[in-house]
Amino acid sequence: YSTPDLRTPISIFGGRMSSISGGSATVHPLISLSNAPATFVPDSADDFTFTNELAGTVGFIMDGTTGGGATFTRNNTFVGNVVVSNGYVQFGNGGTLGSVNSTNITLFNGAAVYYYRSDALTLTNSISGNGTVIFRTGGGITISNSRSIRVGQNVYVGHNAGYALMRIETGAVIEANGLFLTDGSAAG
Repeated sequence: YSTPDLRTPISIFGGRMSSISGGSATVHPLISLSNAPATFVPDSADDFTFTNELAGTVGFIMDGTTGGGATFTRNNTFVGNVVVSNGYVQFGNGGTLGSVNSTNITLFNGAAVYYYRSDALTLTNSISGNGTVIFRTGGGITISNSRSIRVGQNVYVGHNAGYALMRIETGAVIEANGLFLTDGSAAG
């Protein structure tokens, strides 16, 4: 058995992409989403790693019912919402890339969204639902004006290669069970 290493461009028209049992999948080509949201379903605790952007006119659903998730290492340009049911989505892998366009993210069943960047990050989308949000940046996180994080679990802000700073602009809202800052401060 070997881990799949996909390199051919992929278009998904509201379909489903599943990983192979017993291994993670690395997806290299640009993926274009259209018609209806795509559903990504990792098998077991396996993961998808997307090393190119997701583009298109709709968003996607991460069905991590079996515990897996997806990491996006590029800046994505698709226009649409993201739904995470169980499992997780991660934007970035410790560098300066890894973002989601101005879409909304909804978390269900204790799902999580991670932002893992070495630079400062400005959140340009809203996050809601029953889940956890984790920011790990080198330059801090800014919650943009009129954006919100309303989750049933916790929000964590940590440091990657420096300090943790959270800036909450006028009009932004954070509602969570807890807000935890490590080696940093919250400023508004």
